[in-house]
Amino acid sequence: MGVHYTLREKGIGKWKYDNFTLLLSAGLLLSIGNKIYELLLPLLMYQLSESSIIMTQMRTAELLPNLFFGMFIGVIVDRVNQKKWAMAMVLFQALILFVMYEMFGRDIYKPILYYLLGIMLMTLNYGNFNVQISLVKISLPMNKLTSANAKLSFVETFVGIMGPVLLSMVLILSNMEQGLLIAAFLYAVSYILLMRLKVNEPEKNNLQTSFWADFKAGWREFSQNKALNIMLFLLYKKSNLWQLP
Repeated sequence: MGVHYTLREKGIGKWKYDNFTLLLSAGLLLSIGNKIYELLLPLLMYQLSESSIIMTQMRTAELLPNLFFGMFIGVIVDRVNQKKWAMAMVLFQALILFVMYEMFGRDIYKPILYYLLGIMLMTLNYGNFNVQISLVKISLPMNKLTSANAKLSFVETFVGIMGPVLLSMVLILSNMEQGLLIAAFLYAVSYILLMRLKVNEPEKNNLQTSFWADFKAGWREFSQNKALNIMLFLLYKKSNLWQLP
């Protein structure tokens, strides 16, 4: 006996959900903006300092937040207004990108300041990525989530593959730092899209465990993960992130 599916049952009807369309559009713009500054910042640091060590340290600064904040970022996301959290993360990233654009444009040579701004950028990006998953869950019916997450993963993978192409397009600009301005613009547009989201978030007061209990559980898992701790130690020793030239 054959099984017949309607378009809606296959998940294509998901496109009729305005919230998902907004989230997917914002996710695409954020992925492009993130890939641009992720690839561009180390090159800008090399252009400013003419030091491969400074360039490597900038790249290391971008990677650290995913390792350090992964153990408790979910604890925070579960306890905040997720739409406001996402909007705040995106807005602050746009502002930081604009500040960095001005700094590079004025040839301000303060490596430690660039490192801190890079860490803030990637921390906010990591927080936004986590809340995006939660927003998808409350924006769509359960039977649509698998297909929705597949589409979001495809967008992220596609932008990752197209990273060198995006970087090439930025490099043809008269000034490389203009790429940061483009990324800031993409984040600003994403902020406007997120403003249009209409979601009914569940109550945060009925969580079974406290913030600190969940935080301690995350810290326990982190401290018991020897492989991750060794990786962090080696990354720190190799990068000499806080050692100024």
